[in-house]
Amino acid sequence: VYIESYHKVPKGQCRQLVKMLTGMFFCSWLMFPALFLAGPEGTGYLTWSGSTISHTVADLLSKNIWGLIAHYLQVKIREHIILHGDVRTKVEKTVAGHTFEVEGFRDEDDDDASVNNDSKLDRRASFQLIAKKLEKQGADIKLNHHEMDMEGAKDGSALPMMTGGIGAFGQT
Repeated sequence: VYIESYHKVPKGQCRQLVKMLTGMFFCSWLMFPALFLAGPEGTGYLTWSGSTISHTVADLLSKNIWGLIAHYLQVKIREHIILHGDVRTKVEKTVAGHTFEVEGFRDEDDDDASVNNDSKLDRRASFQLIAKKLEKQGADIKLNHHEMDMEGAKDGSALPMMTGGIGAFGQT
């Protein structure tokens, strides 16, 4: 999943964030069996309070901090779409003898990149907010964005995208 995600996200900071999420996922979740073995239930190397504190730190890393970084990655992907347009290309990757095809975000000038002109991402409230923030910073916006009033958000036509993993980004 992380290898596929790495190739789906834009190059640069987004890929670094996927690497960070991958490392944090495996390290933080491997802490739990290690803490069990080192704790009072296992070898008794850790006291009850030491085990409790260590489990709290592992919980924070494996869930809360991971979730914050994943949210930041989602914002960065949306910024990329707003700044470069909804540009994607398909890439074949082989890992451990298994070949799979991944559709990932690219820059407009990349070979074999196709622009999704029918993208409805610009109508989403989350994209509207990020686009306005980027415009205030003087960024050149590539993705069309329509004026949205609060009534649009109430009828569901401009609701933010639901999270569902990296594969859900950009789907309507």
